[in-house]
Amino acid sequence: MWIWNIARAQFDTKLKRMMLSKSGSFLAAIAVLSLSVPAFAEEPIKLPEVEGQFIRIELPGKNRQLSLAEVEMFEKGVNLALNKSATQSSTGYSGAAKRAVDGNTDGDFHKGSVTHTQPGQVDPWWEVDLGRVANIEEVAVYNRTQGYGGRLDGFTLRILDADRNEVFVKKRVTQSDVISFLKPGVTLKAKASVATKSKPAGKKEPEGPAHLFILSGQSNMVRVNPAESFTPAVSKSFGKDSVIVVKDAENSQSIRRWAKGWKSVQGKPFETSGDLYDRMMKRVNEAIDGRAIQTVTFVWMQGEADAAGNQVGVYKDSLDQLLKQLKRDLKRDDIHFVLGRLSDYSLDTGKHPEWQEMRDLQVAYAEADPLRAWVDTDDLNDKVRDEKPFNDVHYTPEGYKIFGQRLADKSIELIRSTYVFPGKKTDFKGYDCYQFRIADNRVGVKIVCPKEPAPGKPWLWRSLFWEAISRVNEADLQLVDEGYHVVLVHGDVAGHPSGNKNIDAAYEYVTKEHSFAKKCSMASMSRGTLSLFRWATENPEKVESIYVDNGVCNVLSWPAGKVVPGNNSIANGAPESWAGFKKKFGYETDEEALKTKESPIDLLEPLAKACVPILLVCGDKDPAVPYEENDAVMEERYKKLGGEITVIVEDKGHSHGMKDPTPVLEFIRKHTRASGDN
Repeated sequence: MWIWNIARAQFDTKLKRMMLSKSGSFLAAIAVLSLSVPAFAEEPIKLPEVEGQFIRIELPGKNRQLSLAEVEMFEKGVNLALNKSATQSSTGYSGAAKRAVDGNTDGDFHKGSVTHTQPGQVDPWWEVDLGRVANIEEVAVYNRTQGYGGRLDGFTLRILDADRNEVFVKKRVTQSDVISFLKPGVTLKAKASVATKSKPAGKKEPEGPAHLFILSGQSNMVRVNPAESFTPAVSKSFGKDSVIVVKDAENSQSIRRWAKGWKSVQGKPFETSGDLYDRMMKRVNEAIDGRAIQTVTFVWMQGEADAAGNQVGVYKDSLDQLLKQLKRDLKRDDIHFVLGRLSDYSLDTGKHPEWQEMRDLQVAYAEADPLRAWVDTDDLNDKVRDEKPFNDVHYTPEGYKIFGQRLADKSIELIRSTYVFPGKKTDFKGYDCYQFRIADNRVGVKIVCPKEPAPGKPWLWRSLFWEAISRVNEADLQLVDEGYHVVLVHGDVAGHPSGNKNIDAAYEYVTKEHSFAKKCSMASMSRGTLSLFRWATENPEKVESIYVDNGVCNVLSWPAGKVVPGNNSIANGAPESWAGFKKKFGYETDEEALKTKESPIDLLEPLAKACVPILLVCGDKDPAVPYEENDAVMEERYKKLGGEITVIVEDKGHSHGMKDPTPVLEFIRKHTRASGDN
């Protein structure tokens, strides 16, 4: 079987399949790509006629650890090993045996589908019970990637019958990304499996731009498990569906493996410079998979090899080249850069004379640009040998977990300090305010930003008149002080459903592109209440609470009022706005419009069912929206529906804001959840 790559320069392999021919008559090339099948190949290992129930993989020797991405066993083209009972000699780093039969062939341990025994074992093993004796046509073993594939070298494959008698054994198998054992005359099945397993069926793809984090470097990055501390931290800050974490590191490597065109201090070029960069970017592009990227943070832990090799003199230029490559390939100039400074290893021995020089260079490089930062590692490598403390080049297991957290914290700090909203930035009473348009320039948005967002990024929706009413906005700014964002976006002034698309667009933007909380607090004044309730009643699951200040709750009170013949109202009314309301909703006559059920007081049932609390603040002398025709009616109806509602009646007319806004602020705080998981 031959598969030829026509556009060799364009292919980007996800897996390499290494196979040995059963007949020696041909050499085929097989690999599986994200978009096509390129050429790479050898032959499968010959498998005789054999029936068995147990597939067992052993790793002979001392100080071994066994990791497997997937093990498949085919009978009549069906993978019988899938989701069967699997066991192993021990479990380390939560790498359970069942991961190798979960249908996911991804060899990246940090993506949660690779097994792992405890390190330092003697003869570790892994085994799957097929549940019955099967006619075994093919066994495919998928290795761990990330530079750890060599650990599988020299493994043994055993097949046992139902009584655990050995019916097949193959010892000293050479490791590769994928090793296939195939019965003569049987068509290879595993390759199709590779192409279809990268995304589980039915899994919903994340939407909206993501924050991309690229972790790379040498051994002290290799040993970082992002799933332990880094990924949880950035996910908590930005939302788990809004982050992409890609780690690609290699033990004991100089920066020349990443920086293309590298030359030594002596001016000597390195023939294969940049090869690890290419591998890293291949994985980055696979992870992005066409998704829009909001920010990019490059996290780098490297330099030990260059300090030990006395190449510090070209290290700054190498970092410049590496970042230049990233900016070019990711098409952006605003890449955040976080590096781990070399630890204090060897400083007390003088073993590497350029070690301190490298540490100083790294700090200076990080502090030279606001998009860069560094983290300390001096306290992570304290170990004891022969009852004597010493500073190791590598960290303790707990040290790597702490290191991952520090890298995440610094990354989050950089993003928050440098990434802002688009559009025009102004100062609103001492706070940053951004004004911009979204949805093909159709929807205008303003966002007032806190100095530091609160956990979960809570936010308050506002609409008409907010900027003009100081008593109101100054009260809301107390929430901004506490970490809330205020988002100003208008629906339809008459409360028509067509205006919801504006608020929908703003909601999608702030929750998906900026990881705002999935539920918002909503607040309105006067006629802005019409669009608030129109959107809230159609999206009750997205609303934390509703606060209304002298709001229009009944369109028969405003804009109809007493100026409309036949309308039983004491309100002043607004003829032009009433005409606009009729036109929006298609009413031909006043008589027809007076029968409307489009007032906020008519839209309460979905909110009551969703247990959305409401606070109304009004005046008892309001000629525009009288308490009796608005707030009192809403209170009565909402309580009948079982809803939670509070009404505060003040001695005032149609003015907005409370002299003491404490009740309002306490209401909003009380009903705001503490995280973005709502």
